[in-house]
Amino acid sequence: MTKVLELCLYMEKEEDFPPWSMMLNSISSILDLFSSNPHYDKLKEFLKKIMSPMLTKLGLNDEGTVDRKDLRYEVKALAVKLGFQEYVDWVKNSFKKAVNGTKLIVEHELLVYRYAVRYGGDEEWKYVMDMALRPNASFTQKHLGLEALGYTTDRVKMKKWVLRSALNFASDGEVIRERGREFQRKGPEKAKADLAKECLTRVKKKRE
Repeated sequence: MTKVLELCLYMEKEEDFPPWSMMLNSISSILDLFSSNPHYDKLKEFLKKIMSPMLTKLGLNDEGTVDRKDLRYEVKALAVKLGFQEYVDWVKNSFKKAVNGTKLIVEHELLVYRYAVRYGGDEEWKYVMDMALRPNASFTQKHLGLEALGYTTDRVKMKKWVLRSALNFASDGEVIRERGREFQRKGPEKAKADLAKECLTRVKKKRE
């Protein structure tokens, strides 16, 4: 672990996309493994020190070459995940704009909705829930909403609202009862229930 972190120090001087992309992918896996470690906050501070110069250079605006945009997105995504305040504020402001009708950049939609749910409150949760379960919601909106709802840290809310509401919606409002760990649906259109289960499997995997 120490050697990995020492190698990360090199990134303070690196500006090219490929090395950063490899480092970010690797460090994200390490973060997931160490999320409950008592030294997790120290690891976050270490990464903030390394990432801050690049975050400052890249800024928040979506501009520049394709590689520059890709790098900005990946570094920004990790900064949001780690809870860097400037980037949490960016998520919250972007979410408010989306609620007021501003179209988000496609690449930013999932990132913004995920962490608006994680760092927000009941208002953000309800908006995303309503978006996912709206009768005329597109397939993309349903998946986007369910994926984002999986980022709540309130597991009680997740279990009581998302699992049952999503499955009830997918079965056109028919009653879904929980028997142990299994959900049983009544009536036809099994394909819709299968779709809901697929979405919810993805949601549960994102509850880190």
